[in-house]
Order: sequence, then structure tokens, then C-alpha cells
Amino acid sequence: MGVCGLERHGLPEMHRNLIGTAGNWNDDPTSFSLQIDWKALGLNAEQYHLYAPFVKDFQEETSFAFSQIIMANPKKGWLIYLKKN
Repeated sequence: MGVCGLERHGLPEMHRNLIGTAGNWNDDPTSFSLQIDWKALGLNAEQYHLYAPFVKDFQEETSFAFSQIIMANPKKGWLIYLKKN
């Protein structure tokens, strides 16, 4: 089962584990962190990591720790997925 059962909504498989988009529309950098309710999702945190895929002209490929503070540059954002280890 995909995160939140998104497969039932006809989303392509690559988008089923999208857990967040974060945008910074300010003129200064900002930071944020994600708080995931693993129990509500029915998932084991030890089996996943946060992954941001390469998107041309948008973001570089990177991974984040669940406890990590994530920086967002001005007028930029992130597409962040849960990816199984």
C-alpha cells in the first residue's frame, strides 16, 4: 500500500509517496522540518528516508534525515518523498 493509500486516487506510482511540498515565497532563506505521524500512516520510520529527486530547473537530488532542519532558498521550494530503504 502506498503512503496514505494514494494509489486509490489514480496517481502514478512515482507520486504515491509524495509527502510534502515546501515553498518559500519570501526574499530571505527560511528553514522548516517535517513531523511525520508514523502510526497514522501505518509505517515503520526505520524502513524509510526523505528523498528529494532531481527536478530540472527546480531542485537537486538529495536526501534528508527525519530530524533535519531543511533550508529553502528565496523563491524556491522542495518536493519531498518518502522512499523505502
